[in-house]
Parts: sequence; structure tokens; C-alpha cells
Amino acid sequence: MFFTKDKILVRKHSKTPGMPLDTKKLELARLLNDVKGLVLLTSNARRDDFKKTWFGDSMQGTGSSEVDAGFRKIYHFLDVLEQFTFTSANNDPNSIASFPQQELHKVAGGMPLASLQTKYKRSGFLYIGPKYATVSYREKVLTFVHEFTHMTLGTDDVKVSGQDMYGEGNCTNLAKTNSNLAFTNAENWALYSLSYWDSWGH
Repeated sequence: MFFTKDKILVRKHSKTPGMPLDTKKLELARLLNDVKGLVLLTSNARRDDFKKTWFGDSMQGTGSSEVDAGFRKIYHFLDVLEQFTFTSANNDPNSIASFPQQELHKVAGGMPLASLQTKYKRSGFLYIGPKYATVSYREKVLTFVHEFTHMTLGTDDVKVSGQDMYGEGNCTNLAKTNSNLAFTNAENWALYSLSYWDSWGH
């Protein structure tokens, strides 16, 4: 489905000031469409050097095809949605967007994707945080892909020695030192996809 602003619901808009409601809906629709296109193209990409950078030695054997299948799963999830609901929240000043932790637990616990789609009546759901209005469009794309891997693949926000594995430096090092952890880390998935976004000149 192609997202338009009429397919976007925004709740508690006043909690994240920075742009008019209609402007926010238009950007969120554009963002969802761009992310949807990106994950589709990523699922069919054949850059093994990108995969090795972000997932390390797990790209030997079946790992590469598992990454492609993961992005196809994200695309399918987005493609069947009939609307997308965003709820503005200001509980974390550093948040751009996030998927509800209680739902992450269900995904990680094996709740089928179809059950999530039924629960939300084919409506996706994300919280929008205070930083959303201040970061670049590229950062928003990265954040949405990151959250969608939580939502559809049950990825984690990996910590090593108490340090969140966010950002390019942490994630490339994780891929070099522990490819299995890199494969479960949402940020590695998102940065891998963003490699294609950057290579296409965005």
C-alpha cells in the first residue's frame, strides 16, 4: 500500500511541537513510503561487502539469505497495513521514535506477525519522541528501519559491557568481534540498510 497523509493518525501531537500536524502527517507518509522502498530494495541487494561490514562472519553460508528474508518480512508487514498510528510521547528526551516495549516482548516471545497485524487491525504503531522534529531525514529513516526490525524480526538493542550498540563505530566493531550478536542487534540491521540509502546518493 502507498501511504498518504489520510492513512496517518497522530495522537497527542501537542507533546512534540516543531511542525504543524498536516506537515507532520505528510512527512510521516513520505517517510513510511521511503522506508518501504528501501527495505524492498535492500532485500534484493547483493552487496556482500555491506553485509560483512554490518554482520561480520555470519554472512558466510546461510546468513546472507537470512538477512534478505528478514527485509522481505519487513516489507510484507508494511505492504499490508491500511493505516499507521503515531502517538507523540515526551517521556524520553532522547527518543526519535520507538515501538512499545510490551509489544517488543511479545515479538521476542514468538508472537506471530499475523497476530500483531490482527491486533492493530492492519495499523502499524510507533511512539514519536521529542527528538523527531530536530534530527535529519536520514536519521529518521535509520530509526524507522531500526524499530521495524524490532516489530517484525524480534531484534534486540544489544549492550556490551553496559554500552548500547548504537552508531556506526560500535556496530562495525560488534560485527568484527561477535557476528552472532551483530545479527540480533537492531542497529546493525538498520545501518546495513542505510548503506544502500547512502550509496544511492540520498
